[in-house]
Amino acid sequence: MLREIEDMSTSDAADVPEITEDNAKVRLYRARALLRKSLYARAGMERREAFTFHVVRCDRVVKECV
Repeated sequence: MLREIEDMSTSDAADVPEITEDNAKVRLYRARALLRKSLYARAGMERREAFTFHVVRCDRVVKECV
């Protein structure tokens, strides 16, 4: 929350709970991973399904932009 929402530096965010900067980074990484996993579960999809490349759709969009 401190890093992502409050936009604090890693150093400042680590000072609040009195942990090291490395520990703050690890906690942020783990929190992002848990959030990602939860969002995929709610959407009912796997990671590979969420970011598939739709060539036909992309070609259509590019054609309309030219």
